[in-house]
Amino acid sequence: MPGFQLSLSNIDVALLQPAHFFSRTEVYFSALKKSHWRQIEFIGGRKVACDLLQKMGCNVGSIGVSNGLPIWPFGFIGSISHCENVVAVAVASLKNCRGVGLDVERIADPCLSNELSEICVGMDEVNLFSEIRLPKSVKYTLAFSAKEAIFKCIFPIDKTFIDFDDLHILDVDLDVRVVKVKLKKKVSEKFKSGYVFYVRYEISSSMVFTLVELNDF
Repeated sequence: MPGFQLSLSNIDVALLQPAHFFSRTEVYFSALKKSHWRQIEFIGGRKVACDLLQKMGCNVGSIGVSNGLPIWPFGFIGSISHCENVVAVAVASLKNCRGVGLDVERIADPCLSNELSEICVGMDEVNLFSEIRLPKSVKYTLAFSAKEAIFKCIFPIDKTFIDFDDLHILDVDLDVRVVKVKLKKKVSEKFKSGYVFYVRYEISSSMVFTLVELNDF
């Protein structure tokens, strides 16, 4: 599967080229021109999605919205994330993937690390995070983003809200760049207590990118 593609006319080519970030899901990470960011935040992501779908053989003129969620064309699933001047889009065929969640976050200011950890890291995760060999601001941004990606993955499937406390990070593998996360409560018949998500991630100098795919039901 090809790597990242930055090919839109309103894109400043930038960012990162991770080698092992995805398997069955096509992903664009594109840097939007900052001067136009506020005007194209909404349409920018959907333009990227349409380009990506066309690349995958699905000619669609636009991506609709219902209750704040993208309406993906028949046979496809996807996720869109925005962060300042960056838009990220992941799209997969339902033949290969039942759900996908993508999140992009700017690495938190170090002085806000404690505040961020209180939001997204539970007391039962503190010991694990004290041992992770990453800067404090990076690892707590990673925790936040990994849990956000899971929410973005399962909400379109079950329309059920989950909190950060409903997810327990079991492990952060720095070698293969995977965060292992367990669901602490039953959300639905598909997502029962103990269900484990594997969230892949990449870290650039200023941002964290996380992606989770579901292929097991």
